[in-house]
Parts: sequence; C-alpha cells; structure tokens
Amino acid sequence: MFGFAKTRKRQYEVLCQRAGRWTVDGIFEDQRQAIARAESLLSGDGVEGVKVNSQRDGMNGGIVEEQILLKERPKVEKPLQVAADNTPVKPCETLADLYALDSRMAIGRLLRPFLEKFQLTPTELLHTYRQIARLDGTNSLTAAAINRVGTIQAQAMKVQARHRIGTLERLATQARELARTFESERAKLPEFAKKDLVQQRKRLRMLLKDDLRGDHALNSMISQYLTAFPSFLEKFDAVLALAGAEDGAEAFELPDGILADILAQPEALRELFGAQPTLAAHIALVAATISGQAPDKPWPGGSPLPRLSAVIAAGLAPQCKQVLTLRIQTTLASNVPLDAAQPNAESQLLADLHHRLNDGDGLIGGDATAKVIAQRRQRQHAALRRSLGLE
Repeated sequence: MFGFAKTRKRQYEVLCQRAGRWTVDGIFEDQRQAIARAESLLSGDGVEGVKVNSQRDGMNGGIVEEQILLKERPKVEKPLQVAADNTPVKPCETLADLYALDSRMAIGRLLRPFLEKFQLTPTELLHTYRQIARLDGTNSLTAAAINRVGTIQAQAMKVQARHRIGTLERLATQARELARTFESERAKLPEFAKKDLVQQRKRLRMLLKDDLRGDHALNSMISQYLTAFPSFLEKFDAVLALAGAEDGAEAFELPDGILADILAQPEALRELFGAQPTLAAHIALVAATISGQAPDKPWPGGSPLPRLSAVIAAGLAPQCKQVLTLRIQTTLASNVPLDAAQPNAESQLLADLHHRLNDGDGLIGGDATAKVIAQRRQRQHAALRRSLGLE
C-alpha cells in the first residue's frame, strides 16, 4: 500500500487568462516555482488572471486536480472626466440661473460619467453638500467643467474667457456655501414630509425669508430623501409619488425639475422607454408621452410613463416636456435612419412622424421641430438624387 502511494506523480499547471480565455502557460515540478511564475505573469500586459492547479495520478487511474492559487488583476477604474460636449449653454448670471433647467442640463451632459456612476441627478448634486464635496475631490471635474463652459460662452459673448470662468466659479462657490449652510441649519428646520409639498415650500420660504433659499431647502430635503433609492428609475417612481400626493401645478413645480433631470440622462431615458425596434418607433413613443395620446402598443405593466404623460398633457410638468421635446428634435436632426431595415421607407416614416407630432395645438416643439424635419427631408432628397446618379 505504502509503495503504491509513493508512485503517484504530482505536477503543477500554470494557466493565464487573456481576453477572457484561459490558456496553459507551463507545467512545473515544484510548487514554489509554479506560484512564482503565476505571480510574475499577473504583472504582464493584457493578463486578467492566473491560476495554479496541482495534478497527480489517481489511485484508480486518471488525474486528480486541485486548485491551489487563483488571482485576478485588480481592475483599475478609468479616472472620471468631463464629457466632450460643446453644446452652447445659456449664460448664468445669478444663482437662480445656475439652478434653472438649461444649466442643469449642461451639468448633466458635462458630468454624465460622474452622475451615472453615482446615479445622481444635477438637482441632487447642486443641493447636497456631501455630493458637491465628492465632485470637488474627483479628478478636478468641477474646474474642468467650468473651464469648458466658460470658454465656449466667452467666445459667443465676445468677452475674455477668464472673466466668464470667474463668474461661473463665483456661482459654484455660492452654490457650495448654500448647500453647506443648509446642512448647518437642517436641525432647526421642519422635518421633511412626503405629503403637502406646497405647504412645506411656503413654510420654508417664510422661515428663511427668501424664496430661493426656501426652494433650495426643500430641494435639499427631497435630495436627502432620494438617497434611499439607488437607481434613476427608483428615484423617478419616488418623485412621481411625491408629486402625486396632492393636486395642482405648484405641487409639481419642484418635482418636475428632478424628473426632467432624469429624463435628460440617456441611460435613464433608455430604461424608461425600453428598447424600440426603430428610431421612428422611439420618437413616436416620446411624442405620445408628451401629447397624452395612446401609444401604438399598450404601456408596459407598472410603467410610470402613463402617469408622466398625464401630467405633461395637463400642463403640470413643463420641464419634462421641454426635455422630451429636445429629445425628439435631437434624434430627428441626427443621421440615424428612422428604420435601418427599410431605407426606402424613410420618406413615408418621416411623413407619418410629422403627422403624429401634431398634437392638435400645433407641432410639438413648434418652429424648431419644423426646422429639423425640413432638414431631414432635404437629406432624404439629397440621398435619393445621389442614388439616381443625379449628383
């Protein structure tokens, strides 16, 4: 028995993972040499992981294998950067301008990697001191965003960039200090309730003796409440519920801003509207949401879009309407086919969309939408002429 046990041979197989595939690097007689080889491989370019397996002959034939080492290369996250976006931004001159929709949309575009990583809306970022501090400590993102916007605006305004950047830095400092002040005064203010937003808003405005500070305080409370909801979609449902606890446009005014922030995030918009078979179908669904009309297919069970559609059509969510209208205009202005599988149907699809975008009170988005439709039609005609050899 003892003699048989001694004849069993042991060796060590070193494997290396590249591009998700494991390959054998070598076979070693000594365990220490095998582990040393695996450790050295882990520092090589493109190596995702290594492992060492011990192998020996089995008593009844075959191979008995045992894993003695498994290591993966630590994943190094790419540093967050400001998105490469040069969309013109309406200049901010006051703190109220910084909190307005145009400014928040610019923040959403420039800081999209940061906001998506932490599932934050621009409203939450601007009204939560902890999140502002997190942004300030992340790869100089604040300075980079301010410099990009300030430089673009300076060119449009024909002023020196340093002056425009200085103005934006001053507003960013004021927003930071207002968020810090709210944190210090929070204990003295009424507790946030999920109902009666209108009365809470009036009370905070009176207590703080300033409408801007009162609205800031309530937005800060809502932002703190939303920390319990880790995703954009959960926040969307939560804010709709807050706004739906009472009637009237005033109750929707502040929640409308947060809902608009979420709709302006491409990731959240895709999840809310779901995958559509064509660009034309996506535009039609967004149009139905704005107009309050029934979509071609029933809304998915549990979708918040019917509720959103109802409040937009009732005129209670103008910021949401503005964001979705801009979405329609942007997609129409793109070169993406309305239906990639039916290039010859492009002209008819555009005509159908033109009809659908007329909600009875005129074209959704007015002249701006009419302009992008005309431009797309011109591109269609140019493509047809090229295909016929006329150009």
